[in-house]
Amino acid sequence: MFITDVALQPNQFEGYCDGLNRIEITATGDYTIPDGCFSKGDAKGYNTKQLDCKVDGRLTIGEKAVDYGAGGLNIYTYREAIAQAWINYKITHNCAYTVYLNGL
Repeated sequence: MFITDVALQPNQFEGYCDGLNRIEITATGDYTIPDGCFSKGDAKGYNTKQLDCKVDGRLTIGEKAVDYGAGGLNIYTYREAIAQAWINYKITHNCAYTVYLNGL
């Protein structure tokens, strides 16, 4: 799934993680990933493996934007500030994903 400068809604893709193996978010300014947007919901597993976050401005990440226990999820970004936002979120919520800087 490719998202380019389009705002997302809370819980918009909740439960679709089985079919979304890769998500790429591109934004030229500030961007918000809302609450529950890519969370597992009632789905059996969490098969989203890659989230490319190409945000040029400030990133805000809502509660349960991705599943906290989503092992095997890799988040890639080219900006240190965006990587730090994901790392802070990971620490705050004890998430299982991995963040890569300049890994795009």
